Amino acid sequence: MRLLRWRLARLAMTTTLLAGMAALVAAMAPAASAAPAAGPSGWIRIAHLSPKAPAMDMYLYPFGNPSDPVVLKDVSYGDVSAYMAVAPGQYSVAMRGFGAPATSTPALTSSFMVSAQGAFTVAALGPDPGLRVEVLKDQVSTPSGASAEVQGELLVVRDARGSIVVVFDAARGTAEIVAPEGDLVLSAPRGKISLKAGEVECVAGRIELRADRIFERARDVYREVEGVLHTRAHRVRTLATGAYQLFARRVNVLAEEDAALDGKRVLLG
Repeated sequence: MRLLRWRLARLAMTTTLLAGMAALVAAMAPAASAAPAAGPSGWIRIAHLSPKAPAMDMYLYPFGNPSDPVVLKDVSYGDVSAYMAVAPGQYSVAMRGFGAPATSTPALTSSFMVSAQGAFTVAALGPDPGLRVEVLKDQVSTPSGASAEVQGELLVVRDARGSIVVVFDAARGTAEIVAPEGDLVLSAPRGKISLKAGEVECVAGRIELRADRIFERARDVYREVEGVLHTRAHRVRTLATGAYQLFARRVNVLAEEDAALDGKRVLLG
């Protein structure tokens, strides 16, 4: 399993992004023993956070069943794995020196409980000697009740009432942002907002655009209006380097003052 080699300083930021702006909270796991059960998933990730300790091989398996573990090789200081979805229940982690046989005595071991919808970081902490394992319960909800959860390939962020705010589909690479009630504001007071896409579709009851200047550049522009196309301006100027064509059933041109028509030839009729 490929690890993301991040520095310790970014661990809190990583947890914040996953949990929808939540902080990492430390809590020791209960000691009660229970076999993993079917139901909603929990999540585990493994981290090496001891700057003095050498690289390690880390083994994760259901409590009492070490025959088919998840093995992370050559885990060095600052490495944090991706979250792994697991069934709720009790798990064990064993940490051995890099390259040590899987049958050798682990340098560190620990067992802990994983609850449904719970997220945990199993971390190697402390100096060497004095290295220890701690299980950190990652907070995936804010004090107001907003939460983030993983549903298969979906990362879902909900507000305090449970309404979906953000859905990211990791398998398809798609994302959806929703404002269940109120406004959705994109703001970059000191920068710019760039929108890049092969196709943009906008469906709205009303679109209002306000700007000091508007520049539009396109190869072709097509507009279809069922009702009235109305333009009100102090001055209107249209420049066409080629032909200018106007087709209509009726044409009315009204001028309160002069009306000028100039051309090398003026053909009427």
